[in-house]
Amino acid sequence: MEKIKAGMFEGHSQAQVAAVLQGWLFFGLIRKVLDCDFDIGEFLFDRHGHTFVTTRNFTKFRDARRVRAETQLFADKHNWYNESYWSVQEATNTMDELAKRSAEGNKSPLQPEIELSIYVMISTLQFELASFLSAESLTRRIVDESGIRTCQMLQARMLEDGWCPSHVEMLASSVDAAAMYFAVLLGPPKVMKDHGKCSDHSCEAEQIIESEYVTKHATSSCSCDYLGPDSGQIASVLEAGGVPCISISPSATWEDISLEVTEVQAGQAYVAISHVWSGGLGNPVSNSLPRCQLIVIRDRVAAIQSRGCDEGHIRLWMDTLCVPLVPQTLRSQAIKVMKRTFAEAKSVLVLEAELMQATRNCGNEEKLMRIYCSSWLRRLWTYQEGMLAQTLIFQFSDGPVSLQELWAPMYYGTVYDARSNGIALQAATFYRSLRGFSGLNKPARFASLWQAPQWRKTSRVQDEAICVAALFDLNLDAILETPADARFKKLLELQSQFLLGTPFLAGERMSDHGYRWAPIALMSPRGNDVHMMVQAESLREYFGTWTPEGLLGNYEGFEILGSFPRPSSETFRFKCNTNEKWYVVSRAADKGSKWIDTGPHALLNPAIILQQPIEYLIDWYKCLGILVSIWKKDKGVYYARYSCRVIVKAELSDMFSVWNDVLNGNQGVENMGSKGLIECVAREGSKNRDQNGVPGRPWCIG
Repeated sequence: MEKIKAGMFEGHSQAQVAAVLQGWLFFGLIRKVLDCDFDIGEFLFDRHGHTFVTTRNFTKFRDARRVRAETQLFADKHNWYNESYWSVQEATNTMDELAKRSAEGNKSPLQPEIELSIYVMISTLQFELASFLSAESLTRRIVDESGIRTCQMLQARMLEDGWCPSHVEMLASSVDAAAMYFAVLLGPPKVMKDHGKCSDHSCEAEQIIESEYVTKHATSSCSCDYLGPDSGQIASVLEAGGVPCISISPSATWEDISLEVTEVQAGQAYVAISHVWSGGLGNPVSNSLPRCQLIVIRDRVAAIQSRGCDEGHIRLWMDTLCVPLVPQTLRSQAIKVMKRTFAEAKSVLVLEAELMQATRNCGNEEKLMRIYCSSWLRRLWTYQEGMLAQTLIFQFSDGPVSLQELWAPMYYGTVYDARSNGIALQAATFYRSLRGFSGLNKPARFASLWQAPQWRKTSRVQDEAICVAALFDLNLDAILETPADARFKKLLELQSQFLLGTPFLAGERMSDHGYRWAPIALMSPRGNDVHMMVQAESLREYFGTWTPEGLLGNYEGFEILGSFPRPSSETFRFKCNTNEKWYVVSRAADKGSKWIDTGPHALLNPAIILQQPIEYLIDWYKCLGILVSIWKKDKGVYYARYSCRVIVKAELSDMFSVWNDVLNGNQGVENMGSKGLIECVAREGSKNRDQNGVPGRPWCIG
């Protein structure tokens, strides 16, 4: 099989190799994990003289294994799990090797449909294994951390169906083949938009140009007049520091409907409306909506009246009606009370055009996936609105559905409901991040924002800092008083504390002095490593601290004492003078970063800062590091300029003597058949602990 992964077929045809792979990675994997034997004919059917693979009998063998597991001894179960786990890992690695070769221009022996079927089966069996330990399993995303893509036919199909390229990229970067295949089966978007100007990371069709914006009526044939609340009453409530809401009679007709402004009182029930302006429910000209839309919104709130109706009146809050357009002082005040507005609402009702054309009469997986594919999950402010909601409700064409009731079968159901339904689990990722947010410490909560909003957008870029400041109860006045292009820096200053892993995150970084440790924005593309960082560091009691010269925190690492040729290789080795061990450094896969400009050869006083302790680096264990240039040492603090990310691994101990000879000049790198490696130079480790027992020494990364 190693020869197949290396592309050496030894005279066999592509069809023959594909048959071997399918027999091993599809049928063989089913036999292994489900611990069963079957005739392949049970997974085949004929149609018009052609043979197709079917999984209609898969559940029969799966359920039989589950029944057998109930009477198995724990030791037998554990053996089954271990053997099955490594079989799935081997299958995954094999498929990934083929995908890597394909990315390098080598034709895969597998047809796209067979490749997809194998990845879907691997995912299905991996989640089935996860149920054994009641722990979720990480599956291979369509686009992995190194950028290698699989199942490109799924992405091509969604683009052909009219999905936005950035939406397709978001799915490919966050779900596996089984979940994305399910999304493809949902069909084209129900609301078609022109995505001709969109890119892989930005949807221009969702951006609002106020001068061209048209507020929509409930039906295309309607041309009724607009109605809005008394602006003076809205202003009075806001000036008093209160939250205004709109009260509407549930029996009002189209002719006599009126909007009464009241101030939200403690314990008073009301519904906050969350919507995407591109759906047509905004108004950049006045705080008003067409009468027809007000009737529809009133009726939808009435449908959840047990949560939002009180004393014969329907009370609701909606930005289009309750956030003044002018003056700016009133608008700013409405933003200041935004957190209270959504946190105190009994329910948050999401009105999104795509969902409102889909039915709720389908399985939980479909409803969750439609929500995951909605534009509501791509807008900045909706993150805060969903985060703060006591009850989050989505409006479908035939009624409302609360997100809690979609999650309940997985949370309260059997272990198989909770762990083996990989599609529902992946589609509910956003909800799980919302649920877990409040349980994190403040730096960990902020760190989670590096991940969650990366696919979200806003028509006003300066809103990013405002939204986050409001969510974190930071000094909103300080943000609003800061020029728009400097608000993100002010946000970082106000936040003050950050997880120490922040400088190691992937993605484009800021270029200004003192801020090179930070991603350029919350809403910018990056990898999927934030979740792991939060898990690893959320219980720590020590963090990095913002300073004008950079992020100050304790890290372990290596100070480089030797010199580099120009340019150095993207992979090199070094010896640590402190522990006499050798390490291997290679460039991390970062888009936009050129080694010629960021490698150690380009730095005046280079050093490597590690994300994890040096003692973890054993037996080829690898961790992230960052190359920096030390520009000052003062009172025990190393002040360093961020350059780029690298991967650091421990060299095998039986190679130490070989590399010692190279270092001492007894043997050259070129003579060892290791072309591309630079001559080794000595490093000095910085492993120690401060007076409080915190590992590492103080570094200020700017």
